Amino acid sequence: MASFICPGCSSAVPSGARTCPGCGTSLAATETEAALEFRSPSPLPETPFPPGHLFGGRFLIVERIGAGGMGLVYKAIDTTLNSEVALKLIHPALALIPSFVERFRREAKLARQITDPTVCRVHDIGDAEGSLYLSMEWIEGESLQQLLRQAGRLEERRALEIAAKIALALKAAHEQGIVHRDLKPGNVMIDAAGNVRVVDFGLAVGPGSEEITQAGILVGSPYYMAPEQKRMERLDHRVDFYALGLILHEMLTGARFDASPGSLQRLRSSVSHAIAPLLERLLAEDRERRFASAAEVHDAIREALKDPAIARGAPTRRAWWPTVAVACATLVLVVVAWRWFGPASKESAPPKPAAAPAIDTRALGYYNRALHLLRDEGNPTSMDEAIQNLNRALRISPDWVLAWATLGEAFWLKFWGDPQPTYREEAEAAVAKAYALGPELAEVLVARGLGLLRTGDYRAAEADLEKAAETKPELGIAWAYLGLARGKLEEYVDGLAALRKALELEPLNYKFRTYLGMFHEMFQEYDEALEAHRKATELDPGAFSAWNNLGALLMYRSRFEEAIPVLEHALAIDERGAVRSNLGTAYYFRGRYADAVQEYQRAAALEPEDARHWGNLGDALVAQEKREAARDAYRKAAACARVQAEQSRDPARIMSWATYCARAEDATCAVTRAQAALAMRPEDASLLLDNAVVHRILGQDAESLAWLEKAVLKGVSKAQIELVPEFAQLSGDPRYQRILGLAK
Repeated sequence: MASFICPGCSSAVPSGARTCPGCGTSLAATETEAALEFRSPSPLPETPFPPGHLFGGRFLIVERIGAGGMGLVYKAIDTTLNSEVALKLIHPALALIPSFVERFRREAKLARQITDPTVCRVHDIGDAEGSLYLSMEWIEGESLQQLLRQAGRLEERRALEIAAKIALALKAAHEQGIVHRDLKPGNVMIDAAGNVRVVDFGLAVGPGSEEITQAGILVGSPYYMAPEQKRMERLDHRVDFYALGLILHEMLTGARFDASPGSLQRLRSSVSHAIAPLLERLLAEDRERRFASAAEVHDAIREALKDPAIARGAPTRRAWWPTVAVACATLVLVVVAWRWFGPASKESAPPKPAAAPAIDTRALGYYNRALHLLRDEGNPTSMDEAIQNLNRALRISPDWVLAWATLGEAFWLKFWGDPQPTYREEAEAAVAKAYALGPELAEVLVARGLGLLRTGDYRAAEADLEKAAETKPELGIAWAYLGLARGKLEEYVDGLAALRKALELEPLNYKFRTYLGMFHEMFQEYDEALEAHRKATELDPGAFSAWNNLGALLMYRSRFEEAIPVLEHALAIDERGAVRSNLGTAYYFRGRYADAVQEYQRAAALEPEDARHWGNLGDALVAQEKREAARDAYRKAAACARVQAEQSRDPARIMSWATYCARAEDATCAVTRAQAALAMRPEDASLLLDNAVVHRILGQDAESLAWLEKAVLKGVSKAQIELVPEFAQLSGDPRYQRILGLAK
């Protein structure tokens, strides 16, 4: 889908949008200037400058640490200053947008005027090697958003100490006549020593600036906007105080502020007496009632810290979820990919075609048959039959918008289970047809949102699904998919609220319970996820996907004995190769290798083109010391993986190809394919772990341990590492033990 770049936050914005879904910037006056088509593939190469490259003859690249719509971020050494820096490289396409370049240069200019230690220092801006760049202070730490995601909420003393340092940063900025205007947890960094830095002055304005401070233009992040920002009135420095109040509220409660009538009064019962008046002034609707200056804010926070109850401190409340990584270990990857997004529940979006006289009754019959088939989640035969029935319905009633939307959904489901380009093309074509016939129809927006969700454009998916939910609030599937999209965007509170809304509308919908379980898995809330999946099996005991999801999660949590009867129950409902493979893996980790071999052989017989079944069979044969038979299985796995990788160009599938090549003792194939996969997603923790496995299989221990350490630093857990049999051979290596000690 075509889009252009928001000049406010650099997000890709769907064509025709009036405001940016990322930052809320009004686009009416800027679309002509910024409407640079930004279609994939157009991003920068994933690794244009490898470690060791001397960028611009000055910055020695250490590693790439991030990527986004605007370009890449590196950790580098500024050889002129002899210090570590963060190096922002801007996408060449964005350099063609005058408003973006101006924003980028303004960020550097304004931030350099502030020398306070609570503000991230900007060193330099320039052009080199065809890229516009910005060099900034390197901060070894995490954002406040990440901290809150892990901790849930903070003890009052800690929250006030952070707020006081943010107030000092605002004081330093305001004294220079600079208003931040985009203060939020993601723009507050906390280093390893606990020091606070405010970052990202890309939306800030300096002394005397009329740009976007004028009335009628919206700018900022919607959840952290002051009321006058939302009303698009003229702004002043007090918008930053309201944002600070929202941040402090979130630190104290673990939830975003609800500005409904009486909310501030209710807040008094949940915080200390000294804090309530502070929050009430920061969050005053009328800015005249807020603090007059950042110095006053800082003094008020320091005064609250003197309260004996706060000064003593209280035990930090435990987080709601453990801080472990999501990625699975190699053998547990038999959990099928499509389980993360099941097909849309047709109970949640019941079309009413009978009310439309233009729909032929024969078409209606085919359509209803398709809906029934789409309930059989993950079954390729059922999906194909559903598509056939939808095409029959559309031959009879070619302008039936709901049928086109459902056809698009069906192809997206096919694409997720088997990401062939033809499935995606068919899905996009069907949804485009539906959109042309009924662009405002909620079901059409849901189908388009589902496609965006499946292809990783989570922000655009959120925008479509939000509009669908607003257009038709009773449409449960819109809320359910919206919850998943927000989960992918790490918007925990709002994502959970959307899923709960879906369940409120349809409390007996087992798929919505499954989606809730998937959401909790995204945030490592495994007890909550298990409860949701168990509830799904209770709501529909005959639902294959509910049992399979429950069994897969039990396996991931290493609860293999519990997983075995659950997976056996799923197989009693419907025999699938993927579930046979899951069951084999459960047997494998219980040391029942003969049973594992039998299950893997059954899986391969059911789905001979699936590389995972052959690879798992090879693993089980190795455990039985049947080396030659294992090598043959690995060669079959590598051949299947090659076909899957070349069809999809998915980095995870390319890495699987590399792993099977390594096990088949084809070192050249293994190393080159692993490098290709990592070049596509160099920060992916799961791929980093798999690359460490590849080198371990090849006997390259030094390289394996180096990649394993990188994987741990990106969040791979100790449990995931210990599930990999090859690493057990390194148990006596002190380097391995040191890395294992770093893992959570």
